[in-house]
Amino acid sequence: MAHVNVTISPDGTLSPSYLSLQPQDTVAFEAAADTVLCVAPASVFGSGRYEIPANSTLDLTVQGTSGSFDLLSQTGDLTAQCSGSRAVGREGAGQVGGGPG
Repeated sequence: MAHVNVTISPDGTLSPSYLSLQPQDTVAFEAAADTVLCVAPASVFGSGRYEIPANSTLDLTVQGTSGSFDLLSQTGDLTAQCSGSRAVGREGAGQVGGGPG
């Protein structure tokens, strides 16, 4: 089981922006600003929306078994929605399964 760190800059940029993960890996999302993290499909981490307050870290464990996923980070508003016209932010992506994480 790997531990991966992802930083989210004040403008929402994810670094790294592409993740290659395995089930039970832990991903630490470190946010520099108030951030809403949207994950599709929600089964990757167990939910489709996470709030990360400024200057904090959210650890998530991979629950999905295989497949690709998308990430969207929106900074500045912890009430931001993950779908619809308000869902504007920085994008990332990844894959669960398919080789070492």
